[in-house]
Amino acid sequence: MHDSGYKLAVVTGAIRSEAEFVLEQAKIDCYFETIIASDDISQSKPDPEGYLLAIKTLNQLDPDLNLLPSECMAIEDTFTGLTALKRAGIQAVAIANTYPFHMLQRRANWTIDRFEDLEFDRVNDFFGSRS
Repeated sequence: MHDSGYKLAVVTGAIRSEAEFVLEQAKIDCYFETIIASDDISQSKPDPEGYLLAIKTLNQLDPDLNLLPSECMAIEDTFTGLTALKRAGIQAVAIANTYPFHMLQRRANWTIDRFEDLEFDRVNDFFGSRS
């Protein structure tokens, strides 16, 4: 996704140092333009503050972006995260890590079992229809 020009961010309830450590260990830290961690916000999920701050930060990093929440998609695995996305107006992809697929399915726009199930063509279709 990064190589296709999508702007990627991490919004996490973890503290920044933990998030950075995990991304570095997985060797994927270079793919994300920004990290919004619990250190950066005053309200945690289900409040949408973290997601809205991520969009604001991406827009500050690229002033021509003019990104709106409705033009975003996020992957979440918890009910509080999905609620935050809904409150922010962001499309939600639920991943069945924390809760069973069937419990997440009615709370998200799209539900997957594993990251490998994220269909890149479907993501492109979603964003292509908003151009």
